[in-house]
Amino acid sequence: NIIQNVLSPFKPLPDVVHRITAFAGSGKTHTLRLLASAYPSLKILYLTFNRDDDPLASEKDNKGFPSNVVRQTTCSIARKETQAMGNFEEPRKKVVRDFLERRLGHSLNYKVVDVVLGTANAWMMSSDPELSEEHVRKGEVCELKPEFRALDFVKLAKALYDAMIDPHCHEISMTHSTYLKKFVLSGAEITCKSGGPFDAILLDEAQDVNMVTLQMLLAQPG
Repeated sequence: NIIQNVLSPFKPLPDVVHRITAFAGSGKTHTLRLLASAYPSLKILYLTFNRDDDPLASEKDNKGFPSNVVRQTTCSIARKETQAMGNFEEPRKKVVRDFLERRLGHSLNYKVVDVVLGTANAWMMSSDPELSEEHVRKGEVCELKPEFRALDFVKLAKALYDAMIDPHCHEISMTHSTYLKKFVLSGAEITCKSGGPFDAILLDEAQDVNMVTLQMLLAQPG
């Protein structure tokens, strides 16, 4: 069987990651569908990296996967687990400035806001568990007025993140990266309806995945 011979090197194994490189329109999703069909006894999770709840809502053949496959998006899983709600838009700079000014007790300009937002975003999209100086955009700090360069941008960015995930704080809006980071830091597991982890995870459109999403998947057991 030609198809079976092609698929055999990609047999799901514990702690093994297979990567299939393909060009646009070359049948990546169809290949994943064949992989899922080749292992009907396994509990398989099919994932795409987008912000919709149904990863195949726009596809004509969205029912082509076998019954042992659950279709989800990385964002929908993290949203459900973290109970994230909102429009998931970048916080308005004026709101962030007001928030920071209250913490510091003095006025700031929007360049400071840009550094704090950039620091928070760099950390949230990374696989790093701790926010550190490595996430601060040093080039932008050098362009600030002298009185602002000594600010603790790590502390301010962490305070901004904490406000984003605080269910009682509705001032600072949460982004998609915020709840993905919260999911990863929580150590939550992706489980199937019957309980326990999936036997295999198929990730479509993996080129769109950032580091925090990759960490979300690699941290899963099995």
